[in-house]
Amino acid sequence: MLVIDSICTLPGTAASPSASKIDAFTLKASREISTYVEATISEMPWFFRYPIIFIATLTGAIGLIVTGKAACERTTAGRRRAVAICSFLPLYGNFSKLVRSLSLLAYFDIEGKMARAPGEGSL
Repeated sequence: MLVIDSICTLPGTAASPSASKIDAFTLKASREISTYVEATISEMPWFFRYPIIFIATLTGAIGLIVTGKAACERTTAGRRRAVAICSFLPLYGNFSKLVRSLSLLAYFDIEGKMARAPGEGSL
């Protein structure tokens, strides 16, 4: 869900031409992206992984305190408000860039898989 929060709070998402592609994502694609990001973070060395997990937990807790709702129940405005508050935390910028970069890699990997014809091998 953190990945979807990051995608939904990108500046200019609603007006960008790719907004319809983001809205057209199926639940399966969202799960694949989340799984990819979580797996990549879990494979990092402990000295990278633990600060990232701490920032992710802190972000979720601040969002819960500010909006009174869990991440999956928040509106887009609630997500943006929580992200605006969390953006002042140290290392949040690096965390946000990491999650967005990994999400983008997973997104294009999924699009590549869907564009390939069945029976055509992997790259």
